[in-house]
Amino acid sequence: MAWRGILTYKAPLESENGAAVRSPYKERREIEVQFQPVEQMEAIIEALGYRPGFIYEKFRQTYRHPRFAGLHFDLDETPLGSFLELEGTPPEIDAAAQLLHFTTGDYVTATYWDLHVADCRGRKAAPGHLIFARPRK
Repeated sequence: MAWRGILTYKAPLESENGAAVRSPYKERREIEVQFQPVEQMEAIIEALGYRPGFIYEKFRQTYRHPRFAGLHFDLDETPLGSFLELEGTPPEIDAAAQLLHFTTGDYVTATYWDLHVADCRGRKAAPGHLIFARPRK
């Protein structure tokens, strides 16, 4: 079976004057395309001159709740810890967050790169790839 992949372009939202939109939510402009087989997309990206700059690993489980039909809950396990992403409209996000006893002050809008750099800075380590430790042989 050939694996399918999704290539996603993400960019911060901009106001009419071109300034970044400030929000308690991590709102992004997204464009996605599905492709198959996965191996071909890496070859295309490299042929366009791109090289890996930051590799990060995560395990994601997606959950749904019947009370929030348009919202999905993504639980990401990363080498930095676990993060719950609520993806939907701001009113749905706020209602689900309240149900889970979170407030807008608990929202994290930083990227995994930003979180990784902050963690490395705290440990006085140089940032590299964010990957799970491998057992030593």
